This record gives sequence, structure tokens and C-alpha cells, in this order.
Amino acid sequence: MLESQAMGSGPIKVLQVAGVDHSFNLYLRALIDAMQAEGWQVDIAATLSGGEDELRKRGFRVFPVPYGRMREVIPLWRRLWMLVRLMRRERYHVVHTHNPLAAFVGRIAARISRVPVVVYTVHGFNFHEYTPPLRRFMSMLAERVVGRWTHLVFSQSKEDYELIVRERIVEPGRALWIGNGIDPAVFNPDRFPPEERRLI
Repeated sequence: MLESQAMGSGPIKVLQVAGVDHSFNLYLRALIDAMQAEGWQVDIAATLSGGEDELRKRGFRVFPVPYGRMREVIPLWRRLWMLVRLMRRERYHVVHTHNPLAAFVGRIAARISRVPVVVYTVHGFNFHEYTPPLRRFMSMLAERVVGRWTHLVFSQSKEDYELIVRERIVEPGRALWIGNGIDPAVFNPDRFPPEERRLI
């Protein structure tokens, strides 16, 4: 589907949206590198936190957006407006969101901008079993609302995946549990001399 949409108009264009740019250097690097290796154009929208230079060196365009919490209305509206302008100007084929608040605003912007494919990776929700009932209810309601505009939800946690299905945050069949992983080369004991391994 994406290939047919992009055919004749250059590469598939993906906008990755997260809270801060360091997210892409710390735990999303393999994802964006793989997309780039496929020949896709991958842009990043996030609050700058010192990671933008590294991302730009690796060929990604980074668009700064203001950080804001749910109770901080003005920064949220600024973020929404800046994302809508960016999405409409660049005409992305895919918007892929991360982090609860960035994903909430990013998916609203994608809906307003009529982005064809909207994806959300859940790295954890901003509520849990000890969250006050009203806040939990409102957070769940927000997830359900923007979930209606999300084509696919990936969950790294099995517990979160089960909650997504149980609470019908998205329709059945639009949520996948993908788990999480590590780079085995980083934790290969052969990288370290025997004296260091004995200290572990």
C-alpha cells in the first residue's frame, strides 16, 4: 500500500514523533536506521534535548517542537499547530508516534492533516493500577479517542497489549505485541577481558 502511494512521487516519507530527540538515539535508533536503509525518508519531530546533532549527522531531518504537559495548554496547542503545519507541508505517507503525550498530540495532528497511515508504539502508558481513578479514566478515554484514528498499535509490553485489547483502546486486529530486545553484541562477554568479567 505504501509503495503504491509513494510511487512516482519519490521515497516513502515517514515522520517519527516523540517527546524528546534523545529517544531516537537511545532506544529507537535501530528502527529509524532500518527505515532509512530501505530508502525511506525519515524525519523526526521532537523537543530538542541535545541529541539533534547526532541525528542530523546520520542524515535525518529534525524538526523541533515545544514540549508540554497535559496541563500546560499553550505548549500543547503550539506543538499541535507546528505538527499540523509540518505534516501538511511535507505530505507524509506515515506518521509513527511514541511516548503517551507526544503520541496523543501527534495523532490528532495526523488526523487533521489526513496522513494516510498512523502508527503508535506503546512504550508504556502514563497511567497504572495506582493512578487516581479520575486521571486513569481521562487518560484511558484520551487513548480510546485517538485510537480510533490509529491504523496500528505496537506494544512492547505484553501487559500493555492485554490492556489495549481488554479495554478496546483500538479495534481488534489493530494491536500487536512486538516485545522488546537488546543488541547481543553490546552484552557479548567476549568484548571484556576476564578480569572485568569476574567483577560482574
